[in-house]
Amino acid sequence: MAENSGTENHFCPNCGKEISPSDTFCPNCGYNLSEISATESATKKGRSSRSKRKKKQKKQGKVKKANPKKRKIILWSILGVVIVAGIIWGEVYYAKSATLDRITSDLKSGNGVQSDFISQDKKFKVTNSSLEPFMAYYQKHDSRLAGFKTQLTATGSAVGNHFTFKKTGRSWLLFPKYQIVIKPIYPTVMTNRNGAKIKLNNQLIATSDSTVYSKKIGPIVPGQYRMTASGTVSGHKLTNDGTYHISSDKSYNLLLKTISVSLNTEPKATVFLNGKELGTADGNGEYKLTDQPWEANMTVSAQYKTSAGTAKSKSVELVERDNNQDIKLNFTNLVGFSDADDLISNVFEAVSGLSGSGDDEDATDDDGTDLDDLFKDGSGNADYQELVKMATGYYGDDKIDSVTYDTDVESVEPAPGQKSLVTYTVKYTFDGQENDDDDEDEYTYEEHVQTFRYTATVVREDSSTYLVSSISQATKVGDYTKEMGD
Repeated sequence: MAENSGTENHFCPNCGKEISPSDTFCPNCGYNLSEISATESATKKGRSSRSKRKKKQKKQGKVKKANPKKRKIILWSILGVVIVAGIIWGEVYYAKSATLDRITSDLKSGNGVQSDFISQDKKFKVTNSSLEPFMAYYQKHDSRLAGFKTQLTATGSAVGNHFTFKKTGRSWLLFPKYQIVIKPIYPTVMTNRNGAKIKLNNQLIATSDSTVYSKKIGPIVPGQYRMTASGTVSGHKLTNDGTYHISSDKSYNLLLKTISVSLNTEPKATVFLNGKELGTADGNGEYKLTDQPWEANMTVSAQYKTSAGTAKSKSVELVERDNNQDIKLNFTNLVGFSDADDLISNVFEAVSGLSGSGDDEDATDDDGTDLDDLFKDGSGNADYQELVKMATGYYGDDKIDSVTYDTDVESVEPAPGQKSLVTYTVKYTFDGQENDDDDEDEYTYEEHVQTFRYTATVVREDSSTYLVSSISQATKVGDYTKEMGD
């Protein structure tokens, strides 16, 4: 038996003959030995790859176990950092100044306010609704909200010590809890009418049972409130309605005020209150205003209708002290009755002088005032010219020996444009002679009397002078003749 030298023998897979590793083809049968080499190489690589994967899997299977003690230390360290950070944050967030900043912000927005306040009075329950008047006031007054905050910061209290900012407990057992403590108020409402209904923010809180009525209300938070008292007096519905900033226990008088005055104006003038017609003045020019509901800016006035239009008096604003007083409703520049009588009398005194002599120089009144000076625009006035023509005509009439003029002022009325209408009558008495129809040399002396009514428009020239502006057409009211000696 041959000794194994350690070299591997190779044989042809086709014929079985021994071959050399360097042979490409079998020397016996010519088989291509290179295909065998390729196949064996691939087989060896496959075995090598599987072997490496197995080793790698064995290495991966050996995972190093974590240290439990080390992991606990890490977790506790993280937890410690979170706790410290939370404490630092809480000290800032729950600080006194930061809390007051949040409360101020809540008041502006109206959100979360309830938790910012507590009450020292068990009768007052803190809710968003009960705090609404307080919030409403400061939401409308930014500057006063800033002042409120400043007071709490500086002294710890505000609004007469009805609000106190202080520590009231703890938050999360670690941090101080600050809130505003409310000391509610108990104001008193009063009224002067029996049966008046009193409301606070549209809620009925009382009905009076006397004309001297008062009631303490509350508890309420200081703030902005609407208070109303309403009732009926002498058929008039009265209401006292106002908005108040209630900040203490003081009294609020909700008077149902009325006013009574006597209005004096021209007879039969129409009287107005704030432009609304009230009624007509009586024959003496009086109109009584009784138990009229009082309100600010009350004005009274009068109007007078004439053929020339409607005259309006001055408006008079009533004040509370006018109650039970006489109020005059004067028409501006209205001539007084006495002044009107003097003016018309003076005009016809001057006319009488002219008709008696025919001389313009005699056309004066008893004070020596010329006739043209009694008329607006003087001698250029058309009605002045008519009177001169009438008087000179009487003077030139041979049948008229004399003329007398008797005047009587009947009324004075206000007219538009600050003028006056003076209605008067003139009785003309003509003394003269008439021929006897049977004997031309015989004359009958007789007196002819005629009465006419006129209306003169009178204007004021200055503080003491009135002039005739125009004279209406005459209306005959009387005419008769009688013989002298009858």
